[in-house]
Amino acid sequence: MDDVCECTPAFKRALVELFARFDVDGDKLLSEAELKAFSRAANEDEREFAEEEMMEIKDFFDWKEGPAGAGLTLRGWMQMYMTQTQAREEETWEDLHRLGYNGRLELRPAPSTKAEGELRAKLEELLALGEAGKLKEFVDAFVAPDV
Repeated sequence: MDDVCECTPAFKRALVELFARFDVDGDKLLSEAELKAFSRAANEDEREFAEEEMMEIKDFFDWKEGPAGAGLTLRGWMQMYMTQTQAREEETWEDLHRLGYNGRLELRPAPSTKAEGELRAKLEELLALGEAGKLKEFVDAFVAPDV
């Protein structure tokens, strides 16, 4: 957000991407189930919105009936996040970080399982060398071989 409580373009892009990510059925509305999935993903303890919170979302933000049921519109989603950000900006940043965004509101690349496995194997190797007291081998593991 900028200094006058307006959404920056990067923040809007992130919110639109998140809305689309959780709009699993593609009906342009976030149903209660989709909002609860979002809540689980955004909260560190995987907590779902309580019934009272769901009622507040329906009462205070743009909620519409659609062909497949009712849900929060994109406008309502933006209203919800603007309200949260104005009240507790740090909570918005925590949500965005948990949902894959960095401090510049860019999606962080998901780690590849292969790269993660290779890093884990290298770490295990280094730990074993360190625990065995093999200082030279431990140091050599960090130095690139001469070409």
